[in-house]
Amino acid sequence: MSFVLGVTALFGFPGTLIVPTEVANAVGESEEEVEMLKKHLVPKMIIAGMVSVSVVSVVFAGIMAAWA
Repeated sequence: MSFVLGVTALFGFPGTLIVPTEVANAVGESEEEVEMLKKHLVPKMIIAGMVSVSVVSVVFAGIMAAWA
């Protein structure tokens, strides 16, 4: 799980929704299991993606502010 959350910065928004949905559909054996996997994975991936983009934006802005 920690590897997946760390890689979310590379996916961007549509990827952070598409990847866990496709994984849940591929791994889940029943409809209930697919929904449980989606409810477990999707929120974590979306939040991790937003956090990673925010952190990278702040770091990049700090580097650019030093250029001025």
